[in-house]
Amino acid sequence: MATAVTGVYQDWKMRSTDGGAIQVTRNSGDVPQESPDGKFVYYSKGWPLPVSMWKIPVEDGKETKVLDSVNPSTLWTVGSKGIYFFKAADDKGRSDLRLYELATAKTKKLLAERRVS
Repeated sequence: MATAVTGVYQDWKMRSTDGGAIQVTRNSGDVPQESPDGKFVYYSKGWPLPVSMWKIPVEDGKETKVLDSVNPSTLWTVGSKGIYFFKAADDKGRSDLRLYELATAKTKKLLAERRVS
């Protein structure tokens, strides 16, 4: 879950034993999603612009930037192959659907020129 209890949005996880909250991020974070293997939490930073994607190990650790230029007005998701997201819109409002592949750390375009309002 993401909440601004501290005045800045942070990501938290809940203990299944007693429901206690444990802070996951320390330097802001929003829209958390667990990786398919359960080892990382991916989240966004920088809203409204520029938005970047980050990850942090579930069992505590250092956060790492994964990619930049994510469109803040669209959703993203983590799947078994990687992170599906819309790139930040260009000056004409066009945005591409992309896949950041977790295995290769490379991004590829899946769908071009989606108009973002």
